[in-house]
Amino acid sequence: MNTRIQVDNATIARFWLILLAIIGSLVMIYWARKALLMIAVAAFLAVSLNPLVSSLSKKVFKNNRPFATAVVFIGILLTFVGFGFLVAPSLISQVKSFAETAPATIAHSVQALRDNETIQKLNLTPSVDEAVKFIETNKQKWTAQAGSIMFNGVNSIVGFVFSGVIVLTLTVLMLLDAPTIMQSFWRLYSDRKIMERHKIIAEKMAGTITGFVGGQLIQVTINGICAGVVVFILSLIFDTPTNLILPVGLLVSLMGLIPLVGTTIGGILGALLITFSNPTAGLIFMIYFVIYQQIENNIIAPYIQSRALNLSSLLVLIAVTVGIYLFGILGGIISIPLAACIKILIEENVDLAKV
Repeated sequence: MNTRIQVDNATIARFWLILLAIIGSLVMIYWARKALLMIAVAAFLAVSLNPLVSSLSKKVFKNNRPFATAVVFIGILLTFVGFGFLVAPSLISQVKSFAETAPATIAHSVQALRDNETIQKLNLTPSVDEAVKFIETNKQKWTAQAGSIMFNGVNSIVGFVFSGVIVLTLTVLMLLDAPTIMQSFWRLYSDRKIMERHKIIAEKMAGTITGFVGGQLIQVTINGICAGVVVFILSLIFDTPTNLILPVGLLVSLMGLIPLVGTTIGGILGALLITFSNPTAGLIFMIYFVIYQQIENNIIAPYIQSRALNLSSLLVLIAVTVGIYLFGILGGIISIPLAACIKILIEENVDLAKV
């Protein structure tokens, strides 16, 4: 027996309107993803810094939360400014020294190749001359391309700084208004039992974010100290400048805050900085860093993060991959604690369903 289902026009219209509203919302979220990402990063920083601000406000500044917030952010700004003053002079000095000695080094290397007995026996001297001629011919073109890359890099840095100012401003406002916002939010609950349960979940999620930040800071501190010690040892063996110890350590630490790729980028930049002074020392530093990264990934990071986040390596990798693909480096930074928060929500709802 066939059953016919009657659907009126109003139901069909509601269905398509809801579908169009969902699609439109997703499109708007995609268009506004950069702004939403900055808001999410600001919220992430606010949650991370809230325990410090609250503690200073209560114990030091007699419940003066605005003053405590100002002190914390002045400290953060001074840290970044100090990092710039420590790293920039050494970086400029090494690049300048490399640029001054590069022509003589290249000429010496070319002459050494021409005079090499093996090169002469294999009759490869014409090939060396052709390679030198090719480099001379394309030198101006490569210089122009390098200038274009540097210009684009400066534009990216300016954009990043502008976004950073917006994020920090949002973070300050969130920290200042956090108690008022949370009190107003909890007042919306009519059922006290549900409110208390949701408060517990919110506290767990906030603790997860704070724990993640604390774990990352411990990791990058260990990374920076070890890198500085290695640079100091290299300065004793290869006579590299000792003023590279602090800049390389700070550079490696700062880049290490970026999940997965940050440590690798920091190691490469540190090795390049040393290579400008002594290529052999730079190569040894890179070898050290590859070994250290294996130790960090397999021993240090799992031990530290397991105390803060109860996430498997597969979930961490998936979260970071999706975060970086959708929102870039900042998305990768907040993706791990966000995944941990989602896990907490799922576990709490599963436990509630069992009850």
